[in-house]
Amino acid sequence: MNPPNGCILGIIQNNYMKNNYLFFANRSSPWSVGVLALIQALALTGCMAGANTRFYSFASVRPSEMVPVAAARRSGVWVVGPVKLYEEIDRPQLVIRRSVSQVEISELDQWAVSLEQGISRLLIEALGTQFPGRQLAAFPWTGREPVALRISPEVRQLSVTPGGEMVLTLVWALYDPKGDRLNRLEPQSYRQAAAADIGPEQLVQGYRELLLQAVRDLAPRLKPYA
Repeated sequence: MNPPNGCILGIIQNNYMKNNYLFFANRSSPWSVGVLALIQALALTGCMAGANTRFYSFASVRPSEMVPVAAARRSGVWVVGPVKLYEEIDRPQLVIRRSVSQVEISELDQWAVSLEQGISRLLIEALGTQFPGRQLAAFPWTGREPVALRISPEVRQLSVTPGGEMVLTLVWALYDPKGDRLNRLEPQSYRQAAAADIGPEQLVQGYRELLLQAVRDLAPRLKPYA
């Protein structure tokens, strides 16, 4: 694969540094050390300048993807969040697990917003389709309308396994308006096949489908609070 245009300068500078390393190594003056540092900085800058960061987000929920469960009968806002993420994926970059011990963190493939915000928005859109007329908002809610229910997911796994599967494991917790926990559901896991060489776009699409499946399964448990 050819290097990015901006990386050509870096390759030239690196070759120059290799060919002249002995010359600079034999001179311990601050001048020679400074030149080496400058060459290294130019090489790094040249490569970075030719690489464009790509940003990803979950596509909006289409009405056809979610079946309405119940229309809103009670007043108040359903607040979604906070979304709890485990440390490995709680970062701007997309993360792909390539093996049991190898994790790929792509500096050039990042979330357009934080993953926590992206998941929260997706859940709100999905629940809004399933519960027509229900007012939903992201945590923390500071509006005047009282909170009727808070829905907080804890994502324990969201990854691609070395065996070629996408896996989502999460736990839902429901809270009353005072913040007391009403219910903590059993952990649920969702899986779908994934290519061994899966790319960032397919990864985001797959994660989205797993999250929507989790909301579909949660909806009947929320019906009594509608």
